Amino acid sequence: MHTILSVLIVFLFTCGRQQAPAVATGELFSLAEAEKILGEPATLGNNTEGFDGQSGFHNIDYTAKDTDRVSGKLGAIYLLMQSYKTEAGAQERYTTIKTANEPHGIETLTGVGDEAYFHTDNENFLFIMARKGVKVLTMKVNKVTSKTSVDAFNKVARKIVGKM
Repeated sequence: MHTILSVLIVFLFTCGRQQAPAVATGELFSLAEAEKILGEPATLGNNTEGFDGQSGFHNIDYTAKDTDRVSGKLGAIYLLMQSYKTEAGAQERYTTIKTANEPHGIETLTGVGDEAYFHTDNENFLFIMARKGVKVLTMKVNKVTSKTSVDAFNKVARKIVGKM
C-alpha cells in the first residue's frame, strides 16, 4: 500500500509538468578520465543533477590535487551535460554559445554528435561544446598546466558524446 501511495504522489506531483528528458547518470565522466586529461591526481568537487526550468542537467568537476610546479596553476576540468525538451532548444543553446566564441577562433569538429566545436587560447583553457539531438555537452579545462593532455581531453569528450 505504501508503494502505491508513493507512486501516486509522484504521479500527481509531476502530472502536467513539462520537463526535459533526464540526463543519464552513472559513470558519465570518471575520476580516471579527469586524471588522464589533467595529467595528475585529482579530486571530485561537484557532481549534481537537476532541472533548471529549461533543461535537465548534470554538473561534474574535478580539480588537481596539487599546483603544477612548471606553470604555477592548479588545473581543473568542468563538465555540463544538458538535456532539453526539444531539439530546437538544444540547437538554440549550442548556437548562442558558439556564436559568442566564433570571434575568438573556434575549430569545427566533424564526426562528433550533430555539431561540435573546439576552442582554446592555447594558454589557459580548453573547451569543447557538442550537441547530439536534444543533448548538449559543454566541457572545459580551466588553467591548463604543463601536464594537461589535449589528446585525452578530445578522446574523452568524443567518448561522452558517443554515449549521448
